[in-house]
Amino acid sequence: MIALYSLIFATLINFAYVYVVYASWFKNLSLFHIATYCVLLGIGMSIPWAFIVKYTATKESLFLYSISWDVMVTIISLIVPICFYGVRFSFANWIGIGFIVAGIFTLKLTNV
Repeated sequence: MIALYSLIFATLINFAYVYVVYASWFKNLSLFHIATYCVLLGIGMSIPWAFIVKYTATKESLFLYSISWDVMVTIISLIVPICFYGVRFSFANWIGIGFIVAGIFTLKLTNV
């Protein structure tokens, strides 16, 4: 159960990271503030993964959490710019996104 809560927490941190990175005010910050923000959110993403690794009993469960993590990061990185910042993709971009998702599953499923 701790691993599931860690995944949910990491989802919120990743959402905050992607949301702020696209914000115009963030680009106007000094490099020090941007780096500090990225380090803090990097730690915020690393600690939940450490909990997932520690409290997952089987390799199969860890494998499923690993796939879930990759899918979560990919989906948030695609959905946030579309929903909150009006980013639009061409048909070729959508094909590329399909290849990304297929690639994640291919990489993960070949490691079984």
